[in-house]
Amino acid sequence: MKTYRFTKWLFATILIAVLAFPSVSAAAEVKPLTDDVCTFQVDTHDLVVSKDPYKVGTTIYYKCADGILSIDVDSTSDNPSVVTTEDGFGSIDVYAEGPGDANVIITVYGYEPIRIPFHVTEPPVNPAIQQIKDYAAALDKLVPYEDKAIDTSNKYSFFTSKNRKESYLAYANTVIPNYTKFVAGLKAIKTSNTELARLNGLYIKGASLQLEGMNLVKKALYSTKVDSKLIKQANDKLTAGRKLISQFSTGLSAYMNKFK
Repeated sequence: MKTYRFTKWLFATILIAVLAFPSVSAAAEVKPLTDDVCTFQVDTHDLVVSKDPYKVGTTIYYKCADGILSIDVDSTSDNPSVVTTEDGFGSIDVYAEGPGDANVIITVYGYEPIRIPFHVTEPPVNPAIQQIKDYAAALDKLVPYEDKAIDTSNKYSFFTSKNRKESYLAYANTVIPNYTKFVAGLKAIKTSNTELARLNGLYIKGASLQLEGMNLVKKALYSTKVDSKLIKQANDKLTAGRKLISQFSTGLSAYMNKFK
């Protein structure tokens, strides 16, 4: 039985076809992109991320020889998370998207692409912003003491002969010990920021008046009969303290809003 060597024949056919018809890519020559073809100019290679997504980080300006149009020039980024580009007429806008390093790859039709490197960093942090964060963190550590004291004092805000003893023990064992720790914590906070230091001083004065009022409440509840005169004095202290604390809160909010 006669067999055919089909594979050998097919290989020979392909070889002849390749020799007879060279590939298009082999015929097309890509030339180097030299200065006599196009020149590129950029003010800086160091960019900073902007909060405004439409703000241009820098612009690459180019000038090409006659016959090369803007539509022949194309740009892209090898790391779009760092920089992106937008082609224009005679220019390429570069946008800083995030910190890192990236290349803008520029291709001119018929020529080898070129790469322009960029380094992107985050914008510098205002020292005051970090100082506010540090101050807020210090206050946050004191919240459990303040909450325990205030929640308990609010629970025992109306005094009668029936709840006098229970109220006295609540103030003696829970309200005053916790609020004392809270005031001590405020006094221990240190900051180099003069405005925060001033505001914290206001907070300390207000909280100290509150503590004085709490101690007067405890004193008023000590005897078998509630001392209404001391209760009034305590309320006056508490009211004055709340006023200063409100001024502190308003002042701190206004100061923080400056950095938004």
